[in-house]
Amino acid sequence: MKRVFSACTIIFVIILSVTACYKEHLPDREPPIDTIPEAAPAEVYVKGLVTFTVEGQTYTFDDKDTIFLFRGELNGDTSTIHLWASSGNGAKSLGISAWTQVGGTYPLYTLVASAPGKGGYIMEWGTYERGNTVITSLDYRNGIFKGTFTSLISKGVFGERVPIQGTFDLQKK
Repeated sequence: MKRVFSACTIIFVIILSVTACYKEHLPDREPPIDTIPEAAPAEVYVKGLVTFTVEGQTYTFDDKDTIFLFRGELNGDTSTIHLWASSGNGAKSLGISAWTQVGGTYPLYTLVASAPGKGGYIMEWGTYERGNTVITSLDYRNGIFKGTFTSLISKGVFGERVPIQGTFDLQKK
């Protein structure tokens, strides 16, 4: 379990680094909402349910065997959310980040997933139409994060693109 947590932490840090590097090079986003909630100062461990469906198979993460990590950060007039879910045995995982303010529909920023027997999936830069996340409830301080996402995702790096969709319903432990 400790090894899986360490791997999850490393991948989460990589996602945060990619976010920082590429944020300046993306097309303009919708104008910011006037009121932005105060971001959580650090990662928040959350509980709940996350599902994703890819290539006709649905994968579920729940409180029994999953490590969930949620982070919200403010960068000027933009806020970014990050979610990482990993099963206890490391067989499946999902990492998602998006720009969002308080709710609504926003473009996905990064998306990675792995599934037993399927290998890894990644949303590639520059070769895809960004998917969207629809946030129905968001509270950084309390780790509340609810909504859905849809996108195209590549099998491996630069592999065949397939649809992926999912849901998340999380709150602070």
